[in-house]
Amino acid sequence: MEKTFTLSQILDYGRALARTDQQTKEIIKKDISDGNEEYTNQLQQDHRRPRTTSKYSSSSSKRCFKCGLGFPHKDNQKCPAVDKECYKCHKGGHFARVCKTTGGATSSFQRVNKVDERHSSTHKSTSNSSSDSDSGSEHMFTVQQAQQSKHPYSTVRVNGVPMKMMVDSGASVNVLGPEDFEHLSKQSKEPISLKKTNTKIRAFGENNPIPLLGKVETLVESKHCMTVATIYITASQYGKLLSNTTAQQLRLIKFDLNSVSQQAVQEGDLDRKALRQTTTQVQIPTTTSNSTSSNGEKRTKVCTSTPDTGRVSTLLEEYADVFEGVGHLKGFEQKLHIDDSVPPVAQTYRRIPFNLRPQLKKWIQESQDNDLIEPVVNKSTEWVSGVVIVPKPKNPDEIRVCGDYRRVNEAIKREHHPMPTIEELTDNMSNAAHFSRLDLRSGYHQIVLNEESRALLLLSGRNAAAPTIRSCRRFERNPGWWYIVSQTYSDARFKKTFRVSRNTFSFILERIRHVLERKTVVEEPVEPAFRLAICLYRLGRGTYYHTISELCGLGLSTVAKITREVSEAIVEVLWDESVNKYMPNSEDTFRNKILDMEEMWQFPCCWAAIDGCHIPLKCPPGGMEACKEYHNFKNFYSIVLMALVDSHYRFIWGSCGYPGNSHDSIIFQSTELWSNIKDGDGLPSMGKVGMQTVPPLIVGDSAFPLAPWLMKPYTNAALSPKQRYFNYRLSRARMVTEGAYGQLKGRWRVLLRKCESTSTNVRTFALACMVLHNICLTLGDTMPKKLDLTVDLATNGKRDRERIREVLQMRNCTKVRDSSSDAEKIRAALTEKLWLEKETGQIY
Repeated sequence: MEKTFTLSQILDYGRALARTDQQTKEIIKKDISDGNEEYTNQLQQDHRRPRTTSKYSSSSSKRCFKCGLGFPHKDNQKCPAVDKECYKCHKGGHFARVCKTTGGATSSFQRVNKVDERHSSTHKSTSNSSSDSDSGSEHMFTVQQAQQSKHPYSTVRVNGVPMKMMVDSGASVNVLGPEDFEHLSKQSKEPISLKKTNTKIRAFGENNPIPLLGKVETLVESKHCMTVATIYITASQYGKLLSNTTAQQLRLIKFDLNSVSQQAVQEGDLDRKALRQTTTQVQIPTTTSNSTSSNGEKRTKVCTSTPDTGRVSTLLEEYADVFEGVGHLKGFEQKLHIDDSVPPVAQTYRRIPFNLRPQLKKWIQESQDNDLIEPVVNKSTEWVSGVVIVPKPKNPDEIRVCGDYRRVNEAIKREHHPMPTIEELTDNMSNAAHFSRLDLRSGYHQIVLNEESRALLLLSGRNAAAPTIRSCRRFERNPGWWYIVSQTYSDARFKKTFRVSRNTFSFILERIRHVLERKTVVEEPVEPAFRLAICLYRLGRGTYYHTISELCGLGLSTVAKITREVSEAIVEVLWDESVNKYMPNSEDTFRNKILDMEEMWQFPCCWAAIDGCHIPLKCPPGGMEACKEYHNFKNFYSIVLMALVDSHYRFIWGSCGYPGNSHDSIIFQSTELWSNIKDGDGLPSMGKVGMQTVPPLIVGDSAFPLAPWLMKPYTNAALSPKQRYFNYRLSRARMVTEGAYGQLKGRWRVLLRKCESTSTNVRTFALACMVLHNICLTLGDTMPKKLDLTVDLATNGKRDRERIREVLQMRNCTKVRDSSSDAEKIRAALTEKLWLEKETGQIY
């Protein structure tokens, strides 16, 4: 470079810069002029000789009969209409402004607020509709453009029939023509009824309403969702229009108008009127109220809601410093640990395109003002990374600046730290009252780097080399998750995570440690405590396998295998001492069970209650027959868990694995317990009620058969007061099963979610949860009364049982009755006993 410049050299250099800048602007400028100008929102009286300011115009009075411009053309250029198509007659060689065709065709200089029937039938739909207003009438707006491709069309299903309709963001009534309605009526599988309407629809600028045949209310579906919409049927063909409200409900269009300029807020220009106008555009319509005018026309009043703008303005003014800049995490600086054996790499400078340099310069200045980056002055630069600039697709004027840190990542050591899951974050924020929202693109700028780490992230730019001083490290999967959890978690957080206390965890671990221990040669095995923690985390929180895999640093199949093996070990080792232990096997144990049940639930001669519940699972393989077999009357796939429960909510017997379509009566009669009791084994005679000998009783609902040892409520249509009182007392005793199942699913939430495992594994999980439930009750490890999740998501919602029965072809189970009348006599004796106690107030 020369040391001195003359005046002429400086002028030449300046002219070169000016020419370069001008050429750059011409390169990136979009050429939208193709010789056929479009005129909108104007009335042209002379359609054949419109006023134009095209670059092809000439001072001569002669006009070209092909394009309508001055003739001869400038510099003897080719006529621009030679290879163009007329929008009026659709013929080539001339423009619509000089088209000599007459008749029904319309010019491109029509009024934009006129409904054109021909144009609608040709282009399917070109009219928009407006919603009900205070004037008691509807308006249909039309915007006719020069090209059909500019109309936003979308294919939706109207009552199951696909129809291509134009999406109109300026209307809120749906319109169909008579031909379209006739086609819809023929193709629809379900009949459509046309209702009368008093609504008036007028074209924009017209006083006469458009005649209507009526309206229909039908289901409209898109690829995203569905909604029920009202469609007005016109007497003439005006096309197929989809209103603004319906399009938003179908997620075809989306408005994001609730934005306030940050500069206006900082300058104090935010007044109530401007904020009210901004929020009103988003809130319309929020609520509607219908009324009828004196002439019978329908009126719909649109009510808008605005926030408390006075409070917003006060907060913005009082805490203006809080809303400035990006902010950062106070009192913390991140240090990046570097492997010293990796040599530093200084990447070469990357050229920045001319058209992106102004945006880059603006970004650097804004980043420095927000304290996100800092310039490098008189410092060594061992690490230099290239800058990557990407224009944003939706806004080319803005850029996204990134750093090519691939070589730097090779030198950064991996950090092992557990990544919190969404469930853990939700539990930690369960008692929070106030939440702050942070833009995700600025989230990683909240962590500040220390002085040593800033030199690693230096970027080379055209104006200056500036290292980023903020970053956010994404932690890798950590196999040491269990060690950190066991050492740092408090007792309350440990119990909330694994649904058991530390003492219960240690008790279970000691009982099944010998089954969980593994000896491997290739790699270090997963220790028993870690395996048990994975299983309890899966059973207690219902988290998916891939989430646990990322959390623990193990493979997906490894996590699934560990959960299955630990659950099998719990059932195999602890079932006898946790469940079968409470099954009575002698006259004394039966007597103790009966006394506990009568003392706590006031039903005589009863030692247990029986009921079943559905454990949801995904659709099992096996075709249609398997789907019918596992699809229950509650409209989801499941297997049935049936259990006996004593007065202390403990499970004393259980059976699981029958398909969800099976009846409770058939399941119980297929078990070994039914066969043993049916043959007279295991139930001693406990005394008499009145003149009737009564064995130890089990109570159940009306789905079970009536037997001498199994009581069920009366199911007749007309019940006597005594029978109703018997049903009331029996239902109180049956509440132990509802309470036990509620505690079981409330603690072990894997039973609430549709499990992605096989039905065999789901059965194992359910039995393991029963064992864990009894262990927790025995050790006094209870959960808080307010559970984290009490709603069974699988059974939520309205269901049409008759429809489900018809689809699944469910069979009606025959009522099972004892061959003798002993069961009826025992129930009648109990009814008399309970009624006598109620009347006298004494226990007999």
